[in-house]
Amino acid sequence: MSLQRLKTMVNELTAERGVRAWWFPGDDARIEQRCVPIALYPDTDQLVARNDIWGLVGCVLRTRLCEQNRAEGEHTSVSMNMFRALPGALKLPGLRPYAEELFASLNAVRARVALSLLLYDVDIDVVLRQADDPTHQPWRECRKRDPETLRFVDIEDPVLPAEIIGGFQARDRVIRAEARSAARRSRISN
Repeated sequence: MSLQRLKTMVNELTAERGVRAWWFPGDDARIEQRCVPIALYPDTDQLVARNDIWGLVGCVLRTRLCEQNRAEGEHTSVSMNMFRALPGALKLPGLRPYAEELFASLNAVRARVALSLLLYDVDIDVVLRQADDPTHQPWRECRKRDPETLRFVDIEDPVLPAEIIGGFQARDRVIRAEARSAARRSRISN
C-alpha cells in the first residue's frame, strides 16, 4: 500500500474536533455515551482501549505509516498495540474463526521492520483468552478496582518484550552453561 493511500485512509478515519482524533463510523453516539474513549491522532493506546475492530484498524494503519516513514522505534511501539488491539477485533463472531490467519498476517506486517521483529514476541494464547473473555476490558478506567489497593486491576499483556543483556552478562551465561554441561558429563562418566 502506498504512503499516499495510507494517508488518505487515515484522513478518512480522523476528524478535527478541536484536536485531530480518530473518528470511526458510529463514533458520535458511542463517544457521547462513553462506550469508547476518544483517541487523539496519532495515539494508539486509546485505540487499544476501544476494544473493537476499529481500534485494530487504526493500529494497523499507524503501523504501516511508521513502516513507510521509516520510523522504526515508533513502529515497534505501535505494532505492539496492534496485537493488544487484536482481542477486541476477535470478539466479532465473523472474525474469530480466522484468528490464526489474522495473527499470522499481523506478524507479517510486524516483520517488515527488523527492529519490531527482534524487540518483542506475542503470546497468541493470551490474545485468544482475552478475545474469548466477555469481561476483558483494556480501557483502564472501565476495569474493576482491587478492593485492597483501590488500583485498577491490571490485565495480562500479550506482548512479551525481549530481554537485552550486556555482552559481559552473555559471556557469564555461556560460562555457567558450559560449567553445568561439564558437571553433567562428569556425573554421567562416573
